[in-house]
Amino acid sequence: MNKAQGVCFPGQDPALLVRGHQHAAGAVQGVVVRPNHHCLADPCVGSRGGGQRPRRHLRGYDRQPFATGVAEHQAHLFGERGHGVVLAGLVNNAGVGTGGPLEFLDPDEVRHTFEVNVMGPLRLSQAFLPLLRTAQGRIVNIGSMAGKVGMVMNGSYSISKFGLEAFSDTLRQELQPHGVRVALVEPGPIATPMISGAQEKGDRHLQEMPPQATQYYGARMAKLLAQLEQMERQAAPPTVVVRAVEHALEAANPKTRYLVTREARALVFLRWLLPDRALDCLLAKMIA
Repeated sequence: MNKAQGVCFPGQDPALLVRGHQHAAGAVQGVVVRPNHHCLADPCVGSRGGGQRPRRHLRGYDRQPFATGVAEHQAHLFGERGHGVVLAGLVNNAGVGTGGPLEFLDPDEVRHTFEVNVMGPLRLSQAFLPLLRTAQGRIVNIGSMAGKVGMVMNGSYSISKFGLEAFSDTLRQELQPHGVRVALVEPGPIATPMISGAQEKGDRHLQEMPPQATQYYGARMAKLLAQLEQMERQAAPPTVVVRAVEHALEAANPKTRYLVTREARALVFLRWLLPDRALDCLLAKMIA
């Protein structure tokens, strides 16, 4: 097979592990997804132009839930019961966050955010790397533009996503000699339950803040909450993230970073272009 056409596992069934956040129940869970062919990108499907192109199958995989809280045990079971299945990829997609000024955030809530957004990907990567190394598989971490620029009143989320970015960069360099590729997908606002429920959650948090917090930050937080409705209307569909993940998993030469949505690309450009205080001023005007 021409390696430029995609990733293939002749005679074996590739599987992906996808770790996500069940927003309704507040639980972190994962799912094993398996295709009905031997390639993440099927190189045997020809295009009408005479060449060949990958066939997209990520949405059509068989799915089997697993508990991410016992990653080492799950990795052991996967290795024992694989029966010809190779672990081709790990996608870390879980993300949580608590809004509000850092001065008044509950440290336990910040710790929980870091636990889900950073420690979770670390633990799963550690548990499943022996299997990923054997298959020379891929790891895809879902970050955020909040991991590029600190977000006012969303500090716990930004802190964790900056941490995930450093984790991805370091892991990519460490695994490069082993043939395991690591990619980071960094979207802007995406139409997910996290966005749709942010205003209600933020309003509740604003009401629960102590009087001193309301005195110092209430007006600014209220303006941010008022902008969430517009953000929700303009949020990009999840398919833009899916396409980036597909490329990171399937391409012979995946990118190290995928900036998806124009908001993310614009913010990263401004971060590169402007001095800190100029960017601070611009972001403050956007809130006002």
